[in-house]
Amino acid sequence: MKKLALLFSIVAFGFVLVACGGTTTTAAPTTAAPTTEAPTTEAPAQLLENTAKDFYATGNFNGWDTKAEGLMEAVYLADERVASIVDQLEDVKYLYVLEVYLPSEAAGWGVNYIIDGVNTTLDGNLTVKVIRTLADDPDTRDFWAQSPESGEITNLTPETLFVPEFVENATTSVVDDMGTEADATDDVTYTSGAWNDNPAALAAGSYYVVYAEFEDGSKGLGLVSSALENLAKDFYATGNFNGWDTKPEGLMAAVGLNHPALADLNLEGVKYVYALQITLPAEAAGWGVNYIIDGVNTSLDGNLTVKIIRTLADDPDTRDFWAQSPESGAITNLTPDTLFIPEFVENATTSVVDDMGTEADATDDVTYTSGAWNDNPAALAAGDYIVVYVEFVDGTKGLGLVPVIVPEV
Repeated sequence: MKKLALLFSIVAFGFVLVACGGTTTTAAPTTAAPTTEAPTTEAPAQLLENTAKDFYATGNFNGWDTKAEGLMEAVYLADERVASIVDQLEDVKYLYVLEVYLPSEAAGWGVNYIIDGVNTTLDGNLTVKVIRTLADDPDTRDFWAQSPESGEITNLTPETLFVPEFVENATTSVVDDMGTEADATDDVTYTSGAWNDNPAALAAGSYYVVYAEFEDGSKGLGLVSSALENLAKDFYATGNFNGWDTKPEGLMAAVGLNHPALADLNLEGVKYVYALQITLPAEAAGWGVNYIIDGVNTSLDGNLTVKIIRTLADDPDTRDFWAQSPESGAITNLTPDTLFIPEFVENATTSVVDDMGTEADATDDVTYTSGAWNDNPAALAAGDYIVVYVEFVDGTKGLGLVPVIVPEV
């Protein structure tokens, strides 16, 4: 009887709770301790864009204008392209980036600056400025930075860029007497620059132009290398044309994918890219290589041979390999229209003897082969080329010769 009464009491009590709470849930109550901390939510990254303005990177390299290809892109502070200078971007309000290629070809004029106390001439193709315009209106220009209208521009990357002083007239000037004292026609005047002078890169190459405007109204300009560089290694182009060695003039430069010589190459999955302009002479070397190319017996002069030597960085005598070789692994031919690369085998798989004399006299016979891994790659013709060497993410490698196109005058 007591058990029945107790059961009735429990049921009745439960009915009261349901009636008061207005819920029919049977879920167990939580026993977690209450918290007084505010919920944490990470703020979304902010695109540092000035919607009222556009920004163009320009210079001699693209014709000093607000061209469509010079339109800069607003980016987030976390953008990997500015990661190397993020410490310089504290309190940034607007941030813009554009990848450009500043060519090594001579513009026919230059700028003469005193940089870190050294008289320095920089080619006109290295000059760069930023034009700010109204949004979607490239012809309504606020200023060219740096200028009196823009105000002073902070140099975000002094290791790659020179920005003149922000003064009307240079405070420092040095005349370099290139002739006799009586003949000043060859004299060169170097200065610390002034606010209407052009900022300039210290070297040709692939860069991200970075332009910043800060909360306090100040502005900054920088050039961040966009080269796909292996910092642990150096690469040299060599061959009979330069004496088969790691000479300074053979040292290749890391470049970005916007280098003009790469435009028609398949570089999907590339990790490192190097380039160097060379001349393969038409003069006879006194020896040659004999290959079967597209089924045709072909003799190529020794001056057309070319290889790549990979070394430790800043150590030309510690060499990993000569490419192509067993140590380098197979090398993909990036430009079969201009270059022959032998097969990657120990011994040629195909061989043909061309009987140049009588059957009884084999002294003039020439043996043509498909080549082997220790044989030399060679250009199909003499000329000026950009040697391109690449290493891919998967560890494979490639070599190409891109002809240098000389513009018509």
